[in-house]
Amino acid sequence: MFPPTSPLLNNYHLMCAGESIMLSQNITATNPLLLTNRNENALTPEGVEAVRRAARKLLKGVDEPTLIEFSLAASSIDTAKIVGSELNMGNNRIRAEFTNLDPRALGLWDGLDRSTVIDAVMAMDYDEAGEFGSGLISRPPENEDGTPHEVLNNQAIRLRQFISVLETSFSGDTILLVFPDGIGPGVLTA
Repeated sequence: MFPPTSPLLNNYHLMCAGESIMLSQNITATNPLLLTNRNENALTPEGVEAVRRAARKLLKGVDEPTLIEFSLAASSIDTAKIVGSELNMGNNRIRAEFTNLDPRALGLWDGLDRSTVIDAVMAMDYDEAGEFGSGLISRPPENEDGTPHEVLNNQAIRLRQFISVLETSFSGDTILLVFPDGIGPGVLTA
């Protein structure tokens, strides 16, 4: 599906969630259970204000979202609620997406210093993943706590399938996708 062979039926805006508590502490968070934790992954006050500013910019645009799809990460939930409120959208137009918008799972590297981990992942992908990000040796180390350890291609496939579902379910909508990190939007726009 990517790159698309024909024009998409919907327009898409991609948005990263506002700054979360874990992000403000420079902690890598990819474990699905940890991402939903309100005590550790909710938006910081700075994150809330940044989301409000971004929502106001969406209001000034000509292509205002008609649907919001968000990850179940606490920061994405908060972001979607704030944007929906700023845009006066009904709750029926703000929908949770259960797995496809999740960040790439980093296994044993989850919970470590974000700047170090991101550099290591990028180096690993560059050296080992191959042209399409699917090299089997480009997985982060496995963890025993249930955090998956994925190759870049795993996330690309999830996103491709999700866009395919949206394209068959909606037509002519402007859809805002709220990601918990910047990797998902990067994968979609690469």
